Amino acid sequence: MPTAERDFLSAHPNVDVLVDFNGEIDHQLVAVHSDFRQGLSPQAGDVFVAGCWGAAAVKVQVIEVTETWVRLRVLD
Repeated sequence: MPTAERDFLSAHPNVDVLVDFNGEIDHQLVAVHSDFRQGLSPQAGDVFVAGCWGAAAVKVQVIEVTETWVRLRVLD
């Protein structure tokens, strides 16, 4: 059965990563590796398009990658 993440990414082909904008602090977001479109492997400095249900997509830059999560900065 498809997950909500895959449903979202299927419905929004211009978005690379599903994020929770409600958790935004100082224009920074956190995602886990499974939130990224299949085949993407985020590295520090990469720029992606992030989105979530009910919010406009924004460009984000990867600022840190760990084994469990990816920290993103919202670009203006």
